[in-house]
Amino acid sequence: MKNYIKAIMVMLCIGAVAGGIYWYVRPVEQLSERDIQDIHNLFKKDWYLLSARDYDYKHVDDTIRTGSPNEYEADYKGKMKFKVMREGDKFVGFVSYYMKNFQHGIILYLAVEPEFRSKGYGEKLLKYAVQQMFDQGACRVTLVARIDNTRGRAFYLRSGFKEMAEDRGFVGYRIDKPGCPT
Repeated sequence: MKNYIKAIMVMLCIGAVAGGIYWYVRPVEQLSERDIQDIHNLFKKDWYLLSARDYDYKHVDDTIRTGSPNEYEADYKGKMKFKVMREGDKFVGFVSYYMKNFQHGIILYLAVEPEFRSKGYGEKLLKYAVQQMFDQGACRVTLVARIDNTRGRAFYLRSGFKEMAEDRGFVGYRIDKPGCPT
């Protein structure tokens, strides 16, 4: 066991020295204050694209710290996961996702810092979240984007999502797990 831990430490050090990309998924209670602050900062920059409500620091903080997609559905409290990505010491972005039920996963937020966009990071975050939910039994994963978010909408289509419907300024997207009934 000690050799295993040493091997992991060596790999982490090599990655840090090489300035590599690293990412991790943490239960909400294990997000560092640095993670939380970086997520807050990106929320504030991209709020219009990420939410239908007016920006409210307390709401965002509650969402992050409780792992709850919203305050209206207590059944999902603590179920949302966050994946944080960093390149070297710089925050790249994050994705948050949760299982709505045993067959349906939801990606609630996906955001990448402007300086890291169009470099494949969003695709890595998106694919990771989708695969995690497929591995947990989801047959479909959905997400929502603003109608005027043309870059995001094109990205979701390129990533294999299908447009479902438009409603009040938003578009729903869906990707199905191969082999699952639709």
